[in-house]
Amino acid sequence: MKSYIKGIITGFLIAAVIFAVPAIAENIDALFNQVRINVNGVDQIQWGEDIDLVGGESAPSSILYNGTTYLPMRKLGELSGQEIYWNGDSKTVSMTRKQKDINVIAEKPDKNGNVWKYYTFKDDNNYSYLGVKDEARGYERVYRLSSTNMNITENEIYFVKYDGPSPYPGRYSAKIVKISFENDADTQDGEEIKSITYFGGAAFYGDYVFFAENIPGNAPQNLLNAYNYKTGETAQYKNYLYAKISGVSVEQMNEDELHISFVEISNSQPMHLGEGNLIFNIKTNTFSKFSEINE
Repeated sequence: MKSYIKGIITGFLIAAVIFAVPAIAENIDALFNQVRINVNGVDQIQWGEDIDLVGGESAPSSILYNGTTYLPMRKLGELSGQEIYWNGDSKTVSMTRKQKDINVIAEKPDKNGNVWKYYTFKDDNNYSYLGVKDEARGYERVYRLSSTNMNITENEIYFVKYDGPSPYPGRYSAKIVKISFENDADTQDGEEIKSITYFGGAAFYGDYVFFAENIPGNAPQNLLNAYNYKTGETAQYKNYLYAKISGVSVEQMNEDELHISFVEISNSQPMHLGEGNLIFNIKTNTFSKFSEINE
């Protein structure tokens, strides 16, 4: 019975508060509007006050049930300057800070004919995101990016998703992800292509992604990897011991060769040591030093 009542409350909050759809929960042992909500030292909602929904209906500003207080996520987001997103396909609520620098990169239908707008944006902290929005249904999902470089083809989009802190302090993990535009509710979050525990930067070129991986420890490894996500072929360049790799970029030199440049940073302190330059041969799937090619 407790689970049933809690489900009613949760459903009520989700429907009435987060998604602005009125709902009524009856015959539950709960207290409504018993909480005053203060944001940044200013009272925003007083005891006994409801909140107004988009359709003109009202809903409780708080629900106290079984020792737990439930608050309206969308309203709290609005009061604290956050963006709230709802994806009804996957039943997912997301939150970021306010959007800026919005750039639409694609608009594609999914497998069921729903049209999604793919766009990038930054938040107030200058973190970068990929947003995907179905404006007709009001559904939206967001992915924080570890790199703003991505590969957009006719049928899919490849990008590097932030995956949280790594086991080593000051480093973070990332995943290379492919989202097919013709997706459905079960596949719209995409397919993980590669997981990187100590991510340093990435750049896409054709079927390749070039990414830096800086593995800490007593004998740190600073690696530049080439990965062909169509064939699975890999190649690797090991940088010298005390220089991390970041800021990877790619430029075509001729039909077979790419110029790979990157920034070298000291492992022991945040010091810019210089720029690294390599040649990657697409036919042989190998790295070589830039100076050796030009001698």
